[in-house]
This record gives sequence, structure tokens and C-alpha cells, in this order.
Amino acid sequence: MNSAAMWRGVDAALERLAELSVTGLLHGTVLAAITALVCATLLRRARPALLAALWTVVLIKFLAPLGPELPVSLSGLLEALLTGSVGADVGIDTLTRSGPRSAPALSAGEMLWLAAQLALVAGYAAVVLWRLRRHVQAHRALSRWARAGAEGDAMLRAALARAGARIGLGHLPELRVRDDASSPQIAGVLRPVLVVPAWLLAQRERLDAALLHELAHLRRRDPWVRCLQVLAGSLLWAWPVVHWVNRRIDVHREAACDQWALDGGPLDGAGYARMLVAFARRQVEGPAPATMALLGTRKQIEHRVGVLLHGPRRPRVGYASALVLTLWALISLGTTKAAAAEGGADECVITADMVAELLAHFPEADRDGDGVLTREEMCAHRARLEQALGGDVSESDVAAAGYARLMTSAGRSSEIDGESLSFRENWDPAGWPDCAACSCSMASDVGGVSTAVSFDNTICTNEDK
Repeated sequence: MNSAAMWRGVDAALERLAELSVTGLLHGTVLAAITALVCATLLRRARPALLAALWTVVLIKFLAPLGPELPVSLSGLLEALLTGSVGADVGIDTLTRSGPRSAPALSAGEMLWLAAQLALVAGYAAVVLWRLRRHVQAHRALSRWARAGAEGDAMLRAALARAGARIGLGHLPELRVRDDASSPQIAGVLRPVLVVPAWLLAQRERLDAALLHELAHLRRRDPWVRCLQVLAGSLLWAWPVVHWVNRRIDVHREAACDQWALDGGPLDGAGYARMLVAFARRQVEGPAPATMALLGTRKQIEHRVGVLLHGPRRPRVGYASALVLTLWALISLGTTKAAAAEGGADECVITADMVAELLAHFPEADRDGDGVLTREEMCAHRARLEQALGGDVSESDVAAAGYARLMTSAGRSSEIDGESLSFRENWDPAGWPDCAACSCSMASDVGGVSTAVSFDNTICTNEDK
């Protein structure tokens, strides 16, 4: 591969990365807007666990804009609205030249623009790595701080076992007690540690409720969702909608764990709300991105108190809600492969295997001569072939040498090594009188190209006028 082809490949890769990023941001933002509207209207009194799951689907959409292929999907509907097609084409959009011609060198302006793009990508990646590194360091510092606490006594371990049995948690976390903790919290993902403030040990009912809340985080696999939030917030740090979605997940996650604490705990809604306010008064500085703390932010506490005052709700997502949530997640995360609309234009099917033959025989298919064969150029070349032949061209027609023969019959100067050409419909030489014994010829004007076609027994040559 020469340097020109390499830089063309880099430019094509950056273009594809930009297209995928824009698709993810656009589709994720639209899904966030739809989810916000549904939560504010139809699901105003829904269970917090369901709302947290819906917003988690939105976050996944930002990270994975192209999901499994489905007959109906949000991405397909958006693509139809934006482009007028019936689905989002997730196939090969750009294929690098593999033919005999070498790619033209980039101009000075193109090289300057490519250098600017590479610098922008490098700067963005540096910020992403810096944010990820900061979160990892904070996570490690929090784990060290948590494990440095004193081990809980027998009374505290018994309370933890009762809380775990009450919510159905089989594997209990390590237990530590610290004087400088403002509220109970979970630290760590693979080996979680539950930190309990020393001052809370004397308040039995609040201790039991707080333990239920923290163990509910482990029951719901919230530390793993938090890792997903950190990844999305770091990769898409420049897009404010992602941070807003993360805050919605935080709010509903804490409210969902509150419902677990109310469902099997000793406190009612009002008593639990008073406990949150008491924890807020003891809050100390030192935020930890990796922690599952009962307290949370001030806005989270206000929202949670409001939910508590409206009465208890079931902590789990019901079976019917789970089914609807699964269907919604599939529609939201899936993609729809482009297909021909009924009564509309035929689908252009081009595979990577056809590129070499196409460029070897017809390098002019690369209309702009940039060394990169796009899907549009390939489909346009196929359309000219179909127009010349007066009918549809099947995928087998376009493959390998068959494609070369058909293109030759459509007006390309070439000779086929002694093979009989099989023409379709009115191009069939067998339908011409006396063609087996003599030469016949006809002129045509196809697609603005004047072509003379002559038949001499079984050998055909086309000469461009």
C-alpha cells in the first residue's frame, strides 16, 4: 500500500467514525426526548425501578447506536424521516479501492484538513483518557478508604444478614465501620465493601433501613450500571444530554432502593424521609464517583422525599412492565436494514466481493477518482447497467466475470476470451436473422454514450464512438 492509499484510508476511517458518532448522538438524544416525554405524562406515577431501567436504555443507545437487526426499530424510523428510505443501512458504505489503479495523492489542502482532524481526535481522546483515569483513581482511593475501617461487631453482622435475607441477596459484602462516614455507602464493584457510620449503630431502626437500601444496590447490580455511566460520561463528555441522562438514572436508582428499604424495613415513608434529612445534615465533603451512597445530592434528596410522601410503591418491576420494557429496549436499541419499499425503488445489493472485479474492469466506476469506491458510486454504476440492459440485474449477474460480461454488453470496449455472450431480451444475438453466418450490427445511445455493437458469429466487440 502506497502512502496516498494509506492516507485515503485514514480519511475514510475518520469519516466513518464521524458518521457513527453523529448517529449515536442524534439517535440517543431523540430517545432521551421521547423517554422524558413518556416519563412526564404516561409514567408520572410509575415505579422508580421501571424509570431507572428506561433511562439506562437511553444511555446504552448513546454507546451502541447500531444494535441488532430488527423489522422495526427507532433507528429505522429516524432514518426514514431523515432520508426518506425505509431503514437504516448498516452495511458497507465505503470500500477501499483494490483495483489496478493507484489512489491519487492528497492535495495540500486535503492533507491540512486531515491533519486538523487527527489533531482534534487526539485531543478528544486525551480528555477521555484523563477522565477515565480520574475515575479509576477515585475508585481505588475509595476502596482503600473503605477497607481501612474497623470490622463490624456481631450485632452489626447479624443485622446485615437479616437485611440480606429480607431482599434475597445471597452473597453479602464486606462490612466496615468508620467514624468519618456521613452515610452508609457501597464501595467497589467486584469485591464490594459496605461502610457504616459509627454514629448510626445506636439507631437500630434507621440502621436496618439503611442496610436494606445499600444491599438493594447490590441486588439491582447498580455498581455495574454505574460503571456504564462512567464510561458514557467519559466517552461523550462534550455532549450535555449524556450527563443529564446520567443524573436521571442516579435519581431513579436511589428512589428504587428507597422502595426496597420501605418494603421490608421498619420505617414508614415519613420516618424514612426524616432519616434522609438527618443524613443530609451530617454530610461531609468528599464526593466519590464510584460509590453507592444512601445520601446522594440535595436535588436527589428532594426528589426522593417527594416520592416517599406519595406513599410506598413496589420495589420490583412487574412481569407485564418487564415485558413492555424488553420490547421497548429492543425497538430502541435495534436497527432496521434498508429494504425496498413496496412499489418503490429496488434495493441495491453490492457486496465487498464485487469490488475487485468492478474496479479491475471498470475503474471509471470511481466517479470522483479519489481512490475510494463508495456505495453510491457502485449503485450508480449498477443502475447504468440496468438501464443499458433494459431490465433488472440480479446479484449473480453482478458477481465476478458475469458482471464483466454484462458491463461489456452495456457499452464497455472489451473482448471475452472466446466465450459466447448471453444477451438478455432484445440484446440476444440468437434472435437476429442470419447472425450465425454473418455479421450484424446496431447502434444505440444509452445513458448519453453512443455505442456500436457488432456480432460476428459468437464473438462480440463493442467500440465506443
